[in-house]
Amino acid sequence: MVPALAYATRMPEDEVKRLLIKYDIDKDGHSSKEEPAALFESLSSICPNFRAYRAMHHADQDADGFIDQDE
Repeated sequence: MVPALAYATRMPEDEVKRLLIKYDIDKDGHSSKEEPAALFESLSSICPNFRAYRAMHHADQDADGFIDQDE
C-alpha cells in the first residue's frame, strides 16, 4: 500500500503563479531552475531539485530555461 503523502496534489493555477512570483528571487518576472527548487524546498517537498527539474520540463514551453509569467 502506498502512503497518502506519496500522491501528488494539484494546486490551482493562480496559487502556483502566486508562489512563483513570491519565489522570484531576483524579481525579473521569470523563474530560473533555482527559484522553483527554493519553492519546493519551502513546501517540505521530497527531492526539491528533482521536482524543480520536472516543473521546468513541463512549464518551460519555449525551452529558454525560464518559466515566464505567460507560460
